[in-house]
Parts: sequence; structure tokens; C-alpha cells
Amino acid sequence: MLDTSILEKIRAMETEQSPNIVVRLIQMFQEDSPRTIHAIHEAVANTDPESARRALHTLKSSSANLGAHTLSELSTKMEQMARDNDMDKLAETLIDLRCEYERVLQALEEEKGQ
Repeated sequence: MLDTSILEKIRAMETEQSPNIVVRLIQMFQEDSPRTIHAIHEAVANTDPESARRALHTLKSSSANLGAHTLSELSTKMEQMARDNDMDKLAETLIDLRCEYERVLQALEEEKGQ
């Protein structure tokens, strides 16, 4: 689910002047990613591959930064589908994206408590 070694590397950068970096990054993801997921759904519903590609690129990067490799890899694959204008395949894959996203949110919530 999450590559916790990435989160541990980020935690290692925390100082008294910059505490809770991981918690703040997780909170930013929790606040921003619902808009990104919504943008992906809207783009697919509106048959807008370029908007889907941009939103998927954002999700790919933000999830990779937190060690959510499966979500990032799925976003990469879907980003290519959008580039290829394969909107049917993109629509079929949305449920997988949503399921993985929910797993990541749960894992990140657990990480916040550590």
C-alpha cells in the first residue's frame, strides 16, 4: 500500500523548527486529492482526455511523493490511456482508481497517528 521508507525519510528531515512534516504533507494530500479525483471523474464523464491527463498527472506525482506507489502506477497507466484518447478503457479503470485511492487514504490516516 504505502512505501513507509519514503515517509520515514521525510520524518528524518523534521526538526524543532519544522516538526510534523509528514502529517502536514498527508493533510495537504487529504485536502487536495478529492478535487483531483473529482476532476478525473468529470473529465471522463465529459470525454475530455486532456483534462483527465492533467489531473491524473497531478495524482501520480502527489501519491508517489507519499509512497503510494500502486496509486501512482495506476495513475501513470491511466494518464497514458488519456494520452491515447482511450476514454472507454479510462472509464472502466476509474473504479480501480477509486478503490486504490480509498485504501491510500486509510493508510495515510493511520500514518498520521505515528
